[in-house]
Formats: sequence, C-alpha cells, structure tokens
Amino acid sequence: MKYLLALFLFTQILFSSELQDKEVSVFSSPSTSEALENKQDTENTNEIKNKQSTAFNAQEKEIIDYSKEVLLSEDTQSQAKTLYLSYKKSPDVIYQKQTFEVDIKVIVARDNYEKIDIRFIDALNVSVLNSDSAWSEKDEQEYENKFYFKVNSADFVMPRIQILLYNNGILEETEYLEPLKLEFTHLAKGNKKFSNVIAKELIVNNYKTKQYNNKELLTVLDLSAINGNLEDFTLDEEYFEQGSTSFDESYPVQNLIYHVIVPIHTKKIAFNYYSLKTNSFISINLPIILENELISTQSDLNPNNSNFEFYKKIAISALLFFFFIITLWKRKLIYLIITLVFVILLILFVMPNKTAIIQKDVIIYILPTKNSTVFFKTQKEQLVEILNHKAGFYKVLFNTNDQNTEVIGWIKEDNVSKN
Repeated sequence: MKYLLALFLFTQILFSSELQDKEVSVFSSPSTSEALENKQDTENTNEIKNKQSTAFNAQEKEIIDYSKEVLLSEDTQSQAKTLYLSYKKSPDVIYQKQTFEVDIKVIVARDNYEKIDIRFIDALNVSVLNSDSAWSEKDEQEYENKFYFKVNSADFVMPRIQILLYNNGILEETEYLEPLKLEFTHLAKGNKKFSNVIAKELIVNNYKTKQYNNKELLTVLDLSAINGNLEDFTLDEEYFEQGSTSFDESYPVQNLIYHVIVPIHTKKIAFNYYSLKTNSFISINLPIILENELISTQSDLNPNNSNFEFYKKIAISALLFFFFIITLWKRKLIYLIITLVFVILLILFVMPNKTAIIQKDVIIYILPTKNSTVFFKTQKEQLVEILNHKAGFYKVLFNTNDQNTEVIGWIKEDNVSKN
C-alpha cells in the first residue's frame, strides 16, 4: 500500500511539472507570436517599399527619342565652342530599300566632360537602324560611330545631326551637322529575277528540296547577307507560295530562312541581287536536287486520303456484312459477338478526327523532331484537324483561306488548344 501511495504521489508531481511547463509555454507564446508578427510586418513593409522603389525606378527610366532635338538651358548657351563634327564616310548614290552606312567623327576640345550623345532631327522616309550605337574613342578626345540608314521612298530627307555633350549629367554644349545631300535612284526596273536585296555580299549557306505533293516541291533556303537588306528578300512573283520562316540580325550581318513551293517540273531557282562590292548584279542559280524521301507535309500522307485506309474500311465493311448474314442464318451467339466487334471497328474508323485551335505565328514543321525544317507559319488563328500524335508533336491538317491550299505538318504539343 505504501508503495502504491508513493507511486501515486510521484505521478502527481510528474504531471504537475508538465502542466507547469505547459502553462509557462502558453503564457510565453503571445510574446513569441507578437515577435513573429512584428517580423512578418517588417518583412511585408520592406517588400512593399522594394516594390514601390522598383516601380518608381521603372517610371524614372528614361525612354530616349533619338528623333527629338534637345535644347540647351539659357545659362549654358554662351559657353565657347569645343565640339567639332564631320562626316567621315557616306555614299554619293543610294537605292530604294538600300541599307547604307554613314560614319560620323566628333572631336571634343576640352577635358572636363562626361559623355557625348546624338539625335537625328527632321528626317523624312529614312530609318536609322542603330541610333543607340556606342561611340568608340579612336584617339584622345576623338570619337567615331557607324550609323546605318535605310531609305524607303524617293521622297526622302536625311536627318540633321545633333551632337550633345554632357558633364556631370548636365547638357553643356550642342553642335549640328547639316543633312547629307544624296542622289537617289531606282534599281532593277523590269528585272523579274531581282530579289530586292542590295548588299555587300549575299551568301547561300544551304538549301534543300523535298517533294511537297504530287504536283509541287518545297525548297527551303538558308541565306546570309553583309551590309544588306535581307529582310526585303523575295523571289519571282510566279511562285505564289513563298515567305520568310525566320530572320535574325546583328547588323551588318543578317540571316534568313526562306521557303518557296515550286512546280514539280522546276529545274532551278534563279534570282539576283545588287552587289555593293562590284556595283553590279550578281546572279545565283540553285539547281533543284530532289531528296529521295517524301516529306510528311504532302497531301498524299493525309490518312483521310490514304488508299490503305480506304481499303481497310472496305474490308471491315465486307466482313461486317458477311458475319451479319452468318448471324441471321446460324443464329449463334459467337457470330453475333464477332458482328458487334466489326460494328465497333467500323464506327471507330469512320469517326471524324479531333479538331483544335492554333494561334497566329505557330510554326509548322516537316517532321516531328526538334531539328526539323520549318516550312510554314500561321498568319492568324486557325482551326486544324488532328491526324496523329508522336513524341510531343501533333500532326495537323488545315486549309489556308487565301489560296485554298491544304497544309499538313507537325506542330509542338503546347501549341494546341483542344476543342
């Protein structure tokens, strides 16, 4: 009995200790909770401040309009001239859509300055392709820059050049170069083979031709140009279906992937460009070398038009009819089951394919691979029929509204929105 009483007292003391610990823990928790809340509030406040600061900085970030003149303040207009400007290099004659280079030289006859900047004022039908180009110091206090221009019309005016000199963030001096007087001329009138490209050099890196359908071939060109206007490249108007697949530019070097569909009897693709190196037209002739394999975009590979699929449906229908007659004659369960199986198969084969919506600028590939040739880009939202699915790609069929031509190819799985 004594032992039981001692055990009972020990148990009471033990639980009493735990309860005390719990009470201490409970009463101390508000302090801890309050600290945590204060910490969270501080973090939230800092986060809001950071967001506000980021938003403020984004608003403060200046968007420079290089076509707008910058005026000096009244208290800096009386300073002595220290900026000396000149055109170092410019053409005498330019052509429509030509991209040409103008080199500008600036001499700063003072030591205390921070940077120089430029503006292109009062231009008409002229584009400046690299207005934010960085200045390079050729000699002490002597700077040069190459700017690329493109003239879009015979009715053009070159810009007046304004050079700005800053010191400690303050505009202290401006000087001007009067607009260049350039002779404009049209090029290649009546030349149907002219590709619209005027360049120092045009290079055909590679090209491939594959059968598109029973009447047409698909040719994909990989082109590069130096000091040119490759974005304006086009082939003879007799090729109704042609266009740019991709265009990359790090001027003066440009790269273009271009596709064209030609009649199956075509022997070569011929075009020319105007060379600024030789001041003459350079002709390029690409023999059509047909690869043995048929591409997956040809209309004959549409399962809906496949002879094999047609004969398969005929065979299933014939077997269905045969077993239906046998079922009526023999009246056995096994023949009824076989008949029902063929009914289900026929329903599956004649059911229409699923459809989907694809957005504008979706790329159509020849094969369901990452390195496959690109041959088409959708011009608008398009309803397509899904023919097959393979390795993250869908094989789709659709008609182009402009020329009512059937297009079959592969698109990436994430470009499909199921109906």
